[in-house]
Amino acid sequence: MAKAEPKTPEKKPKRRLRSAPTLREQTEGQSTKVEKPALVKRLWRTRLFSPVRAFGRLIKAIALFIAKGPIGSLVKAIALSKPLWPIRFLLKILSKILLLGYFRNAWKELKLVVWPNARTTWRLTFAVLMFGIIFGLVIAGLDWVFERVFREIILDL
Repeated sequence: MAKAEPKTPEKKPKRRLRSAPTLREQTEGQSTKVEKPALVKRLWRTRLFSPVRAFGRLIKAIALFIAKGPIGSLVKAIALSKPLWPIRFLLKILSKILLLGYFRNAWKELKLVVWPNARTTWRLTFAVLMFGIIFGLVIAGLDWVFERVFREIILDL
């Protein structure tokens, strides 16, 4: 007679709980290109902004031509030469005083902001206005109560 083998319980794999992804991890998974709202896209494509775009493209083309050509190399060599170090030093100090790095970084951060759509903006605006009105009414009511208490108790003595 053959012995029956005892049943061994199957080993379940241990559950590993993942922590919620951080905001940085969430944004790294997304593309860095921020979509412009539909209205801005339409306005940008219209003739309203075409002169502005054309002027910007012209300035960019001229700057790239100068920077990549022999003139740009000459200007760079002159700017980095030893006799001009006091001017570079003064420009660095001036940029620190005017907080140019701060404003440059602030502009970069603003480009990363995902702005709410119109419906969300109106909902939040309405919520803020309601909170302001209710809070103002509470303060006005407390002011009225304390004024009555002050007049009835303190001034009648």
